[in-house]
Amino acid sequence: MELIATHCKETYIPMETIQQMGVNGEVNATERPLIPGIVFFRCDSKEVLVIRELLTDKAFIYHHNTRDHREPAPISDCEMNNFRRFVSYSHHYEIADCNVVNLSKGHRVRVIDGPYKGFEGTVCRVKGNRHLVVAVTGVCAVLLIDYIPQAFLQKME
Repeated sequence: MELIATHCKETYIPMETIQQMGVNGEVNATERPLIPGIVFFRCDSKEVLVIRELLTDKAFIYHHNTRDHREPAPISDCEMNNFRRFVSYSHHYEIADCNVVNLSKGHRVRVIDGPYKGFEGTVCRVKGNRHLVVAVTGVCAVLLIDYIPQAFLQKME
């Protein structure tokens, strides 16, 4: 992590708080990475090349294919901010594999009322139930498992 942090403007590891039973029978709150092995970082394009060289054989950087070559996959500020808010605000979620949750079939929505007001995501069905999915494109998806009334959802164009 320090290796990356020296070359980045910002790093982010999504964390979750879990309750664990201690050896003396007390319940203790502990933090752990929400998605093991994932570190998000913000840097300019020159620094990405330096980080890619530093992390060769140590870590994987998500890429997308362009016409000529593979480039590190950027995540929009809007998408990252939405993901960060969602993870820090809600404790009623579960991690989903982007390949399992077919995001292309859902409608993009914004929550316009209730405790999740302001969140954006995709409505999709998982095991027959509707969920709001907040995804970081190509990296991960988080399912909100709380119920959101349909009246609280506004379809986005």
